[in-house]
Amino acid sequence: MQFRFLTAGLISMALASPAFSSGAPTYQVLHDFRTEADGASLASGVVTGVGGRLYGVARAGGSSNDGLAYSLSPPTNGGKWREHVIHNFSGGTDGAFPYSGFGMDAAGTLYANVLAPGGSQGIIYSLTPSKKSGSTSTENTLFTFNGTDGDGPEGAPVVGTGGALYGVTVFGGTANQGVIYQLTPPAAPNDAWTATVLHSFSGADGKFPQAGLTAGPNGVFYGTTTGGGSGTGGVVFQISPPRGKSKMWTETVLHAFAGGSDGFNPFDSGVTVDPSGALIGATLQGGSFNEGVTYRLTPPVKRGGAWTETVLHTFGDGADGDEPLSRPVVAADGTIYGTLSGGGSAGLGSVYALVPQKGGTYTYQNVHAFTGGADGGNPFGDLSIDQSGVIYGVTAGDGQSGVGTAFSVNP
Repeated sequence: MQFRFLTAGLISMALASPAFSSGAPTYQVLHDFRTEADGASLASGVVTGVGGRLYGVARAGGSSNDGLAYSLSPPTNGGKWREHVIHNFSGGTDGAFPYSGFGMDAAGTLYANVLAPGGSQGIIYSLTPSKKSGSTSTENTLFTFNGTDGDGPEGAPVVGTGGALYGVTVFGGTANQGVIYQLTPPAAPNDAWTATVLHSFSGADGKFPQAGLTAGPNGVFYGTTTGGGSGTGGVVFQISPPRGKSKMWTETVLHAFAGGSDGFNPFDSGVTVDPSGALIGATLQGGSFNEGVTYRLTPPVKRGGAWTETVLHTFGDGADGDEPLSRPVVAADGTIYGTLSGGGSAGLGSVYALVPQKGGTYTYQNVHAFTGGADGGNPFGDLSIDQSGVIYGVTAGDGQSGVGTAFSVNP
């Protein structure tokens, strides 16, 4: 089984939006998932592809109720967005119940993970979308984990140099506390992909990584764990490629959460790299009200020095909501956008923005409070931003069908 910390009260997330300079951001429902055939239990965000199409997964629904992958095509001539089911999971060799969103390579091939049949340790698969919009994609199982090399992959795989995939599993490895893996594509068609464990977590260096990795400069990847570290509240880490004659990757703890004002338990929130090289993230708990924080980690001036954490906002004062679950995103103007699992005017979560001010401080702004009606409710999963700055996400429910929606926020 994949490792999830979710409870019914924590299935909430929201969107974000670039700049406020042109007026209030506009929230729009792109598609209402009205039946389980369309997909249900939307637990992951969407990625943008060729032609403005969006790609995502639903953990349930579909022809076998084992989940599905879908695309959303933008409207033409003033029409509506259209959903196309591009793969129905069968619960057989293709797995079932997809949790993670997609990583995408330059050719448009999609990569994600799914539960393996029989409750085994998880599958990494690829989907090659048809060039014709709305057609079924070609699904290929790339690798099945066996426990030693990982158990319960989480987060979208990141595509690296040479088409290799990088990601994490929540369990598995030498201490059964999770691994960072690399999957290398075969040299010849139809050969097997090769899995390499780059790091096994042991507790002091973090344990139970729940969020996917984020690519940084020079082949470095960043991530978070839900627990472990010197303060037992999880860590932010980097994994660096071999240097010099070494053939080993190196995991380094950049910050260990103590559980006080600095935050506790990053949960599904990985980190985003801002233009300065700082890392932006959120924790589910901790802070002044123990309802989570948004933080920045600033790299050291000199190589080998300590990273510096700055809490940008602490949640739970009654007006701003609480319990951020997914990673924040950073717009071109430096505004940070994120989502909250609770709070807001209807208690169904909200979208917030942290607007940079002179002197390095940020001003909190509420962007959208979900009502559970036509606008959706209980959003979940990472957000994505297209080249024009429009932000996309999904909700797990709404007041019309109860199944969920896909939405955008246009600045």
